[in-house]
Amino acid sequence: MSAGTDGTLRSYQCELCPTLPGLVALAEARLRNTKRTLSSAERERYLRD
Repeated sequence: MSAGTDGTLRSYQCELCPTLPGLVALAEARLRNTKRTLSSAERERYLRD
């Protein structure tokens, strides 16, 4: 969303923005590329596993 100085509000749909499961998959793929895993505490905090 963006707002103009004239008070107009514009809404844009992000074609690259995934759903929540898509975001989790993207995060997991990026994490794999770092060659590390989340600790149990990190998984609980960020993924609510």
